[in-house]
Amino acid sequence: MVSLAPGGKKLSGSCEVVDLARETSSSVPSGKEDFPPQEPPAAVSCSGSSSEGRISAAYDSLVMVNVNPSFSYHALHALLKAYGTVVRIRLVYDKDFPSNSCYVTFLSCDEARLAYEHVASLPLAASDFKTELLHSRNTSDSETDYIPNLFDHHSESSVPEVHQIPLPRWFVAYYKNGRGNFIHASRYLAKEICTIPEGNLKKYGKGVLVRAKDITQARMFQHLPCPTVSMFETVKAHPTFNYSKGCVYSRDIYEFPEEEILAMCPTSVQKVNKMKNSSNIVLLTFFGSTLPDRVNIGPINLRVMRFISLPLQCFLCYGYGHGKNSSKLLQHSPSHFFWFHPS
Repeated sequence: MVSLAPGGKKLSGSCEVVDLARETSSSVPSGKEDFPPQEPPAAVSCSGSSSEGRISAAYDSLVMVNVNPSFSYHALHALLKAYGTVVRIRLVYDKDFPSNSCYVTFLSCDEARLAYEHVASLPLAASDFKTELLHSRNTSDSETDYIPNLFDHHSESSVPEVHQIPLPRWFVAYYKNGRGNFIHASRYLAKEICTIPEGNLKKYGKGVLVRAKDITQARMFQHLPCPTVSMFETVKAHPTFNYSKGCVYSRDIYEFPEEEILAMCPTSVQKVNKMKNSSNIVLLTFFGSTLPDRVNIGPINLRVMRFISLPLQCFLCYGYGHGKNSSKLLQHSPSHFFWFHPS
């Protein structure tokens, strides 16, 4: 028997009716978005006629009802990965514990079908165990989903978060010939990069120390021209004022290599150093001159203590502020410090 569909199409047989039904259902717009199911979504069994087999072939997820409650996410993945690549697992317990539903999404439909055919024989099946197939689009992703292999080989396979280097705020404009007029310098900079707030411009050795008031001014300092008629030779970011150092104390963090610790740190951390002769002190270098009170490293929230380095000391004259290569004792004859030589 041949029938006409609303559009003038001829239908001959159940296969064409099924295909038309699928086209019609996909063409009708839906005003509702997909949300995580409050109840187990409609599922299709793999058993049945050939037309049902073609329909169910598009289902790449598996729902299991009444899974053994003693199984964790890791244990579930260890059993199910034998049938294919598991993308995510969601375990939902009902109010009448221990009744539950477990949604497993595989990478392909064939893997989900293979798991469907063998999962009932696994030890995860509890009493009244049931299993059905469904499409992954019926279950939206959730933050509570278990993602397999998320922490396996973290330092090798994962792509570390890119730590964007912010613009420096402190700059040093060096005079030509090592000296210049501070008043002329302030007027020149105000003319080139606009007004500098009071207190942001100071004398600094052989130049002028400037703090940019905003990102725009910091960008202008980076590209400030120094022509021959200029009173400045060069403008550079200050080597230390744009960073701050702090220490955190954690034995758990100290066990990881420095590269992995940096990957777990927020983007405000530029560098990580594990202190030698210690078992729990990690030195963090932050962008910016302001040190935060606390920092999140992985799941741990730690207090940040300001790092104060030891002063530079000369081991030749035991003075401070210089090394032994700059000691004044080197200007004398070796007989003046004969006490360093064995008799």
